[in-house]
Amino acid sequence: MKKFILREKLEEFIGLLKSGEIEVYNEFSFQHELGYFLRNQLKHYPGDFKIQFERNFKDLFDLSDDEIDVRFGTKEVRKKEIDISMFHGPDNLASIELKFPRNGQVPESMYSFVKDVKFLEGLTSSKNKKSINMFSKGFFICLVDDSLFYQGGSKNDGIYEYFRGKEKKIRICKETKKPTGKNKYIEEYTIRLNKEYVGEWLPIKDEMHYLLIEV
Repeated sequence: MKKFILREKLEEFIGLLKSGEIEVYNEFSFQHELGYFLRNQLKHYPGDFKIQFERNFKDLFDLSDDEIDVRFGTKEVRKKEIDISMFHGPDNLASIELKFPRNGQVPESMYSFVKDVKFLEGLTSSKNKKSINMFSKGFFICLVDDSLFYQGGSKNDGIYEYFRGKEKKIRICKETKKPTGKNKYIEEYTIRLNKEYVGEWLPIKDEMHYLLIEV
């Protein structure tokens, strides 16, 4: 039987968005439809698969406070709930973080994108792993229907430079400061990643594009 490859299934889901067979209109619908799609797909593969929503990582992993700080950063940049968790028997198969910003606030939404990537690093990294069964894979998927996320606008420096690259290429740097507000000068709000990430905004339809990053 063909092996289940999650990235292929995520791209298949995007194809259904392109064809109009599946419609999403906010972040909750995105999470619900993707989870429903993956659960149905897993029925065709052997083994005890589970899909769960909004699991707190502390309910899954017995980590000390020091380990949490190392994996997930300061409490100011730390997420708690995993958007979609996938399990295969006793194994933590994959964690998926989703974004579909609909209310403007472009720079803060971009900052949240980076925060999700940091969260996925903590959920998948083998650093200080010891005997803890962390997730094998992590995926960040973002949908946008506002072109200001991937082109245009009056600003192309700082965090804008990450996501408004030439030919819709993106590059997320290892260090990201909070882009707006009084906390942008406070060190605890700086997100530090283990490495840089590159990707590309790809079209779905009209102005809607998606970004898929594997962590």
